[in-house]
Amino acid sequence: MAEVLPINFPLPSESAVASYDYYDIAEGTGMKMFYLVSVYGDYILTENPIYAETVEYNTGAKALTTEFTKIMDVDYDLSSFNFPKTVKGTAVCSFSFFGFKSGTAVTTTKITVRVRKWDGVTETEIGNATTGDLLSTAAKIYKTTSLIIPLTETNFKIGDILRVTVEGWGKEAAADSTLEIGIGQDPMNRDATRLIPSTDDPVSTTVTKIWIPFKIDL
Repeated sequence: MAEVLPINFPLPSESAVASYDYYDIAEGTGMKMFYLVSVYGDYILTENPIYAETVEYNTGAKALTTEFTKIMDVDYDLSSFNFPKTVKGTAVCSFSFFGFKSGTAVTTTKITVRVRKWDGVTETEIGNATTGDLLSTAAKIYKTTSLIIPLTETNFKIGDILRVTVEGWGKEAAADSTLEIGIGQDPMNRDATRLIPSTDDPVSTTVTKIWIPFKIDL
């Protein structure tokens, strides 16, 4: 009788499935979700729902003009890549933001979210989007929203960093007001000073999430 040789069937890899929250088959991308979080002395992107050091980012009271002025600019960084990656497709960022004013003049707040590559020397912008204007007739006003951010296909080398920059812009109708701008940055959705999910109506959140599309081989 002829000797029967063993036949080995390779098991399918599960690493790709475990690495992404969901796929866009048409685009050939896997979507990965990150939280924007304040940790001690820094601001990061993380997959883990950890407690934040500071529940909301708050600029404090800032003087305004009748033209939009940037009064908030904060970078949230992912750990540097251990393997080359390619970002491709459309990101989505979901969050609450607020404007808190002094004085009687109407103030206007808006938020810009920028996705960038940081190599330690140079920032390269991949895409950005901006909310609509939020008018503050009362002392405090807030909005929960999501931004759709088309991204330029971009290669990340080993050591490169994915960065999400959040900018807050404000202006006033007349020169008698100051403005605080901020967003939530706590994956555990705890109450903050201006964003108070337990009592705000309509509901606010102190959780800020962004979904980033990575190119994959399906």
